[in-house]
Amino acid sequence: MNPTKTVGPGIIGVGKYLPATVRPNSYFSDPPPQGLGLETSDEWIVPRVGIRNRRVAAEGELTSDLAVHAARAALEMAQMSPAQLGQIIVATATPDCRIPSTANYVQAKLDPKALTPAFDINNACNGGLAGMELGYALVDSASRESVLVIGAETLTRASNYKDRGSCVLFGDGAGAVVIGRVQNPGPFGFVMKSDGTGAEDIIIRGGGHAFPTSPQYIELDGKKVFKGAVKYMSAVSEEVLQLTGVKKEDVTWFIPHQANQRIIDGTAERLGLQDRALSYIEDMGNISAASILVAMSNAYRDGWLQQGDILLLAAIGSGLNYGAGVIQWNVVNTKDRPKGKFADHKDQQVG
Repeated sequence: MNPTKTVGPGIIGVGKYLPATVRPNSYFSDPPPQGLGLETSDEWIVPRVGIRNRRVAAEGELTSDLAVHAARAALEMAQMSPAQLGQIIVATATPDCRIPSTANYVQAKLDPKALTPAFDINNACNGGLAGMELGYALVDSASRESVLVIGAETLTRASNYKDRGSCVLFGDGAGAVVIGRVQNPGPFGFVMKSDGTGAEDIIIRGGGHAFPTSPQYIELDGKKVFKGAVKYMSAVSEEVLQLTGVKKEDVTWFIPHQANQRIIDGTAERLGLQDRALSYIEDMGNISAASILVAMSNAYRDGWLQQGDILLLAAIGSGLNYGAGVIQWNVVNTKDRPKGKFADHKDQQVG
């Protein structure tokens, strides 16, 4: 949180992986066998959620496989080997299995001889951000020299394809960051909250002991989630700005959880950051714990993230768990920042 620190935690590598298969909106409306034949259309979906395409993991491609691809990309940027990592954290709501943690599978696939400590976070859409908070804290306290944080999901396998309002939202993918010690880390800080009274607003009942025979797909109260998302994400964003002493005019980019374009727009408008909100949801859908990490990877790839930029991050997920963070981007970008505003380039952006 102290902007005067000369050495502290910061991102030194970022990466992503999106499966090759693209599922367009037409999949939901086209008649079988090409599609599902639901009463929906591209014209209905895009204005409501801002999604045109989402990625789908291949048969046999596990959440841990997606995570490993993203991790390797982040490690390559950081110029690190898996054996040099001090900690692996995987945020996912769609683990390979209930136990052991998906992070253990990731550790074994990256370097089975390294014996790197690894654990999961099941914080749904807020998981990637919660993992970053832990990663920054571990490095800041010198408990770890470096931390790999991964958000990875295979949500298309947990979607209810009879519910047109929810199944169009979700995609598969993974994003990763390596957090290490950097010179002049700039301001950083996180605020996390939970409102358990909304625990069943987003829920997968099946698989646990409370609902052992219930279906294992996502149930979503869209109206309640939308209202809560804008309210909670904007409030916790204000709180983390106050905590870190960062003024809104000093925020370079606002990168929220990519859940729904209307939620992104509503939260950015409430914060007065409409011209600084980054969104890549159109071509990847809602990938839960991975969304902020993938958005950061895309924004770096496209030249929007430059060394010294101040980022405001915010997310909300099942629980209801929500949070916000402020970090300084410390990776040099070989690309120049594009001219004009982010929104002006939207047609050229791909997931």
